[in-house]
Amino acid sequence: MLVTGIGRSTDIDGDVAVAEAIGRAEQALEGRAPSGGLLLVGSEYDRAGAARAVAARWPGLPFIGCTTCGDLTGAEGPADDAVTLVLFASERVRFSAGWGEGLSRDPARAVDEALARAGVRAEAPPALVLTTPDGLRCDVLGLLDRLQRGTGGAPIVGGTSATQRLDERVIGATTQICGGRALTDAVPVLAIEGPLRAAWGIGCGWIPMGPTHRVTAADGHRVRTIDGRPAIETFRAYLGQQDPGFFGEFPLAVYGSEGSGEGGGEGGAGRPDDEAYLMRAVFGTEPDGTLVLAAAVPEGARVRVATADVPEVIGGARGAMREAILRYREAYGPEARPDAALLFTCAGRRWVLGSRVGEEHAAVVEVMRRFDVDPTRLAGFFANGEIAPLRRGGPSTLHNTSCVALLLGEGA
Repeated sequence: MLVTGIGRSTDIDGDVAVAEAIGRAEQALEGRAPSGGLLLVGSEYDRAGAARAVAARWPGLPFIGCTTCGDLTGAEGPADDAVTLVLFASERVRFSAGWGEGLSRDPARAVDEALARAGVRAEAPPALVLTTPDGLRCDVLGLLDRLQRGTGGAPIVGGTSATQRLDERVIGATTQICGGRALTDAVPVLAIEGPLRAAWGIGCGWIPMGPTHRVTAADGHRVRTIDGRPAIETFRAYLGQQDPGFFGEFPLAVYGSEGSGEGGGEGGAGRPDDEAYLMRAVFGTEPDGTLVLAAAVPEGARVRVATADVPEVIGGARGAMREAILRYREAYGPEARPDAALLFTCAGRRWVLGSRVGEEHAAVVEVMRRFDVDPTRLAGFFANGEIAPLRRGGPSTLHNTSCVALLLGEGA
């Protein structure tokens, strides 16, 4: 059995919060030694201090993590700022961690260093890789492609690091964690090997609206023109003279995207055809009308502005967990029960839900209870981007405004 221990604290004293999270996670393991872990740190806490404290309590423990735009647990719901520690204990499932720095300068080298430190080789793929990279300083799609090749095609799941602070989000000042290190501009990986059971589901809730447009000038994350005009004008046509910060609630649906080949991507029903698409969140604008997106969009891509309301967004999270549970049982038997559940949900969903963010958590917990899955084994965080394959055996890709539910267990 893969035993899960979750500890969380929202104490305003950072040292107290870290100590409480460590103590509660350790208590939940009931005397078992942890094998691996995930550390989630609110942006107002001392990230380096939290990482060092966990490493000091369990020297050599492989764990990764990051700063968040809030986190959640099944038992307590969402929190704006918290320290949350998820520990895994198993005698047969093995964990190893590694990190690479300098994503903005040489992402391929950073990925290769992370995998080498984790002892991962393409010739012997792990069962699963968790990652919490800096998604604002590099081409995340290129990063994932390098990870995919370096792990021999292992499924890669996780979320990009985030922050509550708008100024840090704009300049990309998020933190990644690996072992006792708090890093920036980095990619941490947690490789899992052995008799691991894993299944995941993806939900969204945003629906493309209006006609299709063409990206006519783009540079990585920056879409400069759409249909030959400043990109911001496409949004103005739908949203009027709103403050550009408001655009974060209206992502672009990008058609024909890499990795979007199954079932319409994450968008679900509501489009006029069956073509796949992926969502790309708008992080900001520039004076010339350029849109700064969460991931690169190529010139020539066909796009549509997408919209959603609260019930649809909540329904997306509910659908992600339901899909994960059904896939888990399809793969491992109708009576199979996971030992752990992780939720990687988008900061954009948090913005849209506002004070109703607890309803998303409640919907996920309700699905878990309906299928007899213990919600106290659930933890997760609000990320700048969510990472998962669209289907088992397919390539991992980046999602935005989406919710990824991951279920883990130990096989016979």
